[in-house]
Amino acid sequence: MDIFAPPEIGCVLYLPGLPGDGSRIYDRSPYGNIGTITGATWVRTPGGLWCLSFAGADGVVNCGSATSLDNLTAFTYEAWVNPTSAGENDAGRIIDKENKAFNFLDATRALRMVIVAATTNADSRTVEILPASTWSYVVATFNNDTDRRANIFIDGKACTYSLQNAAVGALQTEAANNLLIGDDSTSARCWNGRLALLSVFNRVLSAVEIQKHYQATKQYFG
Repeated sequence: MDIFAPPEIGCVLYLPGLPGDGSRIYDRSPYGNIGTITGATWVRTPGGLWCLSFAGADGVVNCGSATSLDNLTAFTYEAWVNPTSAGENDAGRIIDKENKAFNFLDATRALRMVIVAATTNADSRTVEILPASTWSYVVATFNNDTDRRANIFIDGKACTYSLQNAAVGALQTEAANNLLIGDDSTSARCWNGRLALLSVFNRVLSAVEIQKHYQATKQYFG
């Protein structure tokens, strides 16, 4: 797999580790949602891929709030992650779009995906945990037209859950909010560790596609 080739259909953000001028990371999707880097640094993975290192405070990548990123009702969030700890306030952000948040929970080392809705939020928390200082491939999916539950995968395998609530009521708008990597808009959910190969799709990747992505990219992470 050529990770620098154009991405698959439905991809609205794909950051394969192409440094811009040092303060930007290039989007390889058709939409050009380039990320602006603050407080994170470029490092290499064991396989030679450029990735971003976050120190657990004041590090973020801001990918803006273009129409292509706003109010997705079916989506997939995808990343390779290497957590030291969750960073601040026990909920280090992987990807955050204000009313959609993919988190790593430090107390349990579990993953959590939350989608804010009018009555009850979709809220999924994994039983499976992530090892410290080790690369893991993580995916969160959601479809508002089906069961309205977030589903999470680690290393290509579907997770089980300590909690998995479905959304009740309309999803909350986020059109005015930027898509952030490694933090939230309050600068209070900073990631601590490394992040690589982040992507967002405006559709739900199938279990077969998720496994395929894992197998095709794991060579870059030792």
